[in-house]
Amino acid sequence: MNGDLKRIIKLISFPPITWVKNTNRAFKELSWIHKRTNKIKKYNHNSDPKLLNIGCGSNQLIGWLNTDFTPDNDNVIFIDSTQKQPLDSTV
Repeated sequence: MNGDLKRIIKLISFPPITWVKNTNRAFKELSWIHKRTNKIKKYNHNSDPKLLNIGCGSNQLIGWLNTDFTPDNDNVIFIDSTQKQPLDSTV
């Protein structure tokens, strides 16, 4: 089981009082994870050198793969920096 799936299961396994909030987060993360793979492939294909901006928030850098735990737009991909990253060794 990969780190992303473990996170989703953990989010929805909390007590019912926090379940609604965590379920909303889980659905957001599933959406972000789904979009992430293609964005990483596109970045790998189109960018040289490979530059990774971890935890960019609103400080997005041109030419970098911008990542954050809570992406606020489509130019930033979701990455939980406490988990193994879904990146090739070339990034």
